[in-house]
Amino acid sequence: MDLTAPEVKAREILALMEKGRPVEADRAVILGDLDLSSIDLPPGPEGRRALSSRLKVTSCEVKGLVNMADTAFLSPVSFRGTILHEVDFWDSSFAAGADFWEARFSGDANFWGATFVSNANFTDAVFFGDADFISSRFRDNADLWSASFSGRAIFSEAAFEGPANFWRARFSKGADFSRADFVSDANFTEVAFGADADFVMVHFCEDVSFHNASFLGSSDFRKAEFCGSAAFGDARFEGKLNVARAKFSRFK
Repeated sequence: MDLTAPEVKAREILALMEKGRPVEADRAVILGDLDLSSIDLPPGPEGRRALSSRLKVTSCEVKGLVNMADTAFLSPVSFRGTILHEVDFWDSSFAAGADFWEARFSGDANFWGATFVSNANFTDAVFFGDADFISSRFRDNADLWSASFSGRAIFSEAAFEGPANFWRARFSKGADFSRADFVSDANFTEVAFGADADFVMVHFCEDVSFHNASFLGSSDFRKAEFCGSAAFGDARFEGKLNVARAKFSRFK
């Protein structure tokens, strides 16, 4: 099956997945929906369906819906440099790495409740619609440096167990990190918050840097807890700042 042709039908890729065979498509336009609910997959961990295929879709455009919700990805997944429209990875788990470096999400991206067991790479990714990472869990590195969020970015109640890197990320609309848990270091250096930034009841267990960050809307850190050093040197707050009942261990 030739996945290097200029145009590839989504059903050809789904057929490979159903057989557990690797998928490698590069610089192709994928026609149709990549809908895993339309194929038979074996049961996987925690009631999810299990996909054993290595999935490598690079520098492509998926014209249809990407529905890979409630799926346990047992092998590496890469959509590096790919244009994606409506995307649903609700409650999915990535056991061997998820690579969305320079991916373009033209519509809403749903990663609600997703678990990233290994490295999650969203470096230079662009989200034109809403990005929903509510209750998502990053058990290794979370790389989102230079990511761009044009819609709402929602990380409320997310758990970052490894280092979280948002260096130079851009949030054009609201950024919601309320009740998120950062177990390791967090880097928000030079991040631009173009609208309201919600860090209510966020928990930073280690060091966090907001050095040279810009907050153009309101900034809400009520009841936030900073257990390591909190670096805000050269940060710019143009809207209302609320740190009521926040706890700081070491403030820079």
